[in-house]
Amino acid sequence: MEFVRLVLRWFHIFPAVILLGGVFLMRFALWPSLMSLAEDERRRFQDALRKRWAMWVGISAGLLLLSGIANTGLIVAAYDFGDHTGMYHGLLGLKILLALAIIYIASLLAGRSEAAERFRQKSSLWLNVNVFLAILLICVAGWMRLADRTPKTDAPQAATPNILGD
Repeated sequence: MEFVRLVLRWFHIFPAVILLGGVFLMRFALWPSLMSLAEDERRRFQDALRKRWAMWVGISAGLLLLSGIANTGLIVAAYDFGDHTGMYHGLLGLKILLALAIIYIASLLAGRSEAAERFRQKSSLWLNVNVFLAILLICVAGWMRLADRTPKTDAPQAATPNILGD
């Protein structure tokens, strides 16, 4: 069971790094560089980039959603949050909403529909929004990891040890 939990953690962390790292790369490296290109060059590069990035957004989103559901089930089954249950579940809900918003924005920025094309006309704005949401999500996830919890006696330990050693 430990190996399954480890693989689930990997299937959550790697896609998160890919998706969030891609958001930061696009906002702070690619976007400013694209602004120095002529309009036709910029469009060709953006189209080539979009086609390649769309695959990674889709794979990352799918893995994040599946592993997130599985990891949440394991944590809730293995731990009691006592008086902090409401706070933990509230943070979990916020984290899910933030993740869905990030995935939605990244999907539209990488999409090929007319709606996605109109969305990309304000790419700078949406990249800024996604960076802000990503920072907020990371902060919420860190806060969740520090939540007081005690192992349930009738459930196996989830792969989320209390890192404070309390």
